[in-house]
Amino acid sequence: VNLENANLIKADFKGANLTGANLKNTNLEDAELNNANLTDADLTNAKMKNANINNAILCRTKMPWGEENGGC
Repeated sequence: VNLENANLIKADFKGANLTGANLKNTNLEDAELNNANLTDADLTNAKMKNANINNAILCRTKMPWGEENGGC
């Protein structure tokens, strides 16, 4: 899925399968991403203030602060 540059403030992606998603430059402030699968997703330059990523699968995930590999 390509959500590059999308405004996803307060979006509810709890438990969503976002494997390989393009989330570059998205606004995910206050978004719910807990238990989401973000394997191979690209969140480069995403705004994630107060985003909930508890228990998210971050396997080869490009986060705004670098690559994460939790849950591989």
